[in-house]
Parts: sequence; structure tokens; C-alpha cells
Amino acid sequence: MRVIASYLILINKRDAVNLACASRYLEEPVLSTLWEKQFSLCTLLRVLPGDTWEYLPEYVVRDLGLWLGKPNAYIFGSFQLSIVGDPSPEAWKRPWRYGFWMRALHPDQWGALEEDTIRKLRLNSPAGGLFPALRDCHWRITKCNLPHADLFLSHNFEGIHISVPADLREILPTIASVISKLPTHTLQRLDIDTSLYGVYRTYLKDSLSSVVLRCGPSLTEFTSPTPLSDAAVDHLIHLPHLNTWRVEGPPIYSAPPFPLKFPPLVRFVLGGGVGPGWLSLLKRWETHVSLTRGTTPLSKAKESLKYLTINCGASIIIDVPLVSSIQMFRNLVTLDIPDFYDDGWGQCTFKLDNDCVTELAMALPQLER
Repeated sequence: MRVIASYLILINKRDAVNLACASRYLEEPVLSTLWEKQFSLCTLLRVLPGDTWEYLPEYVVRDLGLWLGKPNAYIFGSFQLSIVGDPSPEAWKRPWRYGFWMRALHPDQWGALEEDTIRKLRLNSPAGGLFPALRDCHWRITKCNLPHADLFLSHNFEGIHISVPADLREILPTIASVISKLPTHTLQRLDIDTSLYGVYRTYLKDSLSSVVLRCGPSLTEFTSPTPLSDAAVDHLIHLPHLNTWRVEGPPIYSAPPFPLKFPPLVRFVLGGGVGPGWLSLLKRWETHVSLTRGTTPLSKAKESLKYLTINCGASIIIDVPLVSSIQMFRNLVTLDIPDFYDDGWGQCTFKLDNDCVTELAMALPQLER
């Protein structure tokens, strides 16, 4: 039925909705397909009576016409949806009926709702929560939506992407408290994106580390520019299905004993100039455990790793020791060493002769760039 519903929606969305209203057999597949993934909460609230809501200009971003030397040509702006009337309890049932089918919410920003509107959402929310089936969410934190985060954070999350803007530095303790309460029981993907830099990132270290320590073996993806505690890093290393990881901070192991396994990563990002240290550790780790126990803890990672990014930090030297560590990952498709990092431009020093470059190319036959 989902295939039929998708076909009907593709042909004519309005007719598909009319059919869903007329047939109880089509209602579930059509509504679940239509509302499964949304890019704005405004879409949901616009099903309320038209005299109970309106768009309000939030701010003018740029007069593009002046910038192009063409006055009054275009103006870019941002808008907030505001509930200006008082929808009846019966009217509120309509958005919650559709919200029941939502599985993914990827809005540009939750801030597209006016603050008083979010309060009305809370006041009129159904007993089972706003989106009981929500599995995946992109959340750009704002001062407006942060106090109401519990309305949107589902205990059934499989993936969550959180963006923390730099202009929220003064409320970082509150943000850290909310992040520490993220549900992790079914979590598979956790991505933190922030324009915070320097010492401000450390404000999230303890809260994010506590979340990581609660993640189970279902976690497959963790990316964050925020450093973690040693315990949290060790926990990630022991997760059997982790395939995407961005690590910040120096290696947590300086000498044996090393763990006997390393996750089968497909994408590995070494941030903050810590790449050479981690790659050197992995080479020593592999050699030591192989010699002493006859096993290879990186055997899966050596085959699975396709994408390796080494952020340079302040500087990086591309030399023979670095390259010899990279050569372990023989199925690499992309090797990226950008010379830009969060606090400015770094410096890459290239210390390889032609023979070393040729050896690298032969060791990584699948390398495309």
C-alpha cells in the first residue's frame, strides 16, 4: 500500500489526500508517506484555521539589490509563524493527527516559530507527545526553542543532528544541560555542529561525554568538533558498529595494553591537528597487539576505511612516518588534508620525494583524490 500511496502522491498530491479521506484503507499509507519527513514545523501548523495564524517578519538579512548596485532589486528576509488566534481543541487535533505520522524533522531552524507559538504548542500538546513516532531530527538551537526542547526530543530517536551557533555563548551552561539529557536508548547517529571556537567548545565536553557513555552498540555515527573525556573516547572505540567518527583531542593511550578491537570505520575525521598522533598510535597499536597475541585489532578498519580527513590544526608535516601510517588503510578512496582549521589557516609542510609518493599511490590503488 505504501508503494501505491507514493505513486498517487507523485501524480497528484491533492487527489491522494482526498482519496485518503474517503478510504480508511488508503488513509494510513497516504498520510504516513506525505508527513513522514518535514522540513518545517510551519507546514504542520498551517493546517490550523487560516484566521488563527500568520507570518511575521523576523529580520531583514541583506538588501541584495544594494549589494549588487541595483537598489530595491531584492530583499532577503526571515519569517516567523505566529499563532494569533485561539484555535479550538478540535482544531488542534488536525496538526497532531498529521504529526503522528512524522518520522523525520529537518527544519532550517525551529526558530521559524514565534516564541509564544511554541508555548501554545506546549499548552495544547497531546498526551502522547507532539511527534511520538519521530526517529530523526535536525535541531538548530535558538534562545526561543531551547526552553522547550523536551517537546521535540523523542525517546525513539535513531538520529539527531544538533547545531549550536556561536552567538549563544552566554547560555552554554543551559545548552550543555539539555544535551546531557538526550535520549540514547535507540540512538544510531549523533552529530554536533557548532561555530563555537577555542575554549567555548570545552563547555560542552562533560555533557556530550555523558551522552556518549550512555550510547549502546547501535551507535554507528558520531561527529563533533567538541573534545570528549578519555572514558567517552574509549567507549566509542569499543562500539562494534561505529562507521563514522570525528575525533578531537590527542590519543588517550600512550602505552600498552591497547584494546583488542578498533571499530570498522568507513569515514574517519581527525580534527584539531591530532591526526599524526592518532595515526602513529594506530600503527603502534596494530603492530604491538599483532606480535603479542597473534591478532589484528585494526583488521576490519584497514579494509573498511574509505574516507580519511586529517585537519591540520596550526600545522602539519606530511612526511614518511605519516604516510606509512596512512598506507595501512589500503582501500582508501579519499584522503583529505585541508590547510584550514577552525581558528585560522594552518601550514602543510610536504616532505616526500617522488619515490615516497609513488609508493603511497601503489599502496592505495583505490585512491581517487
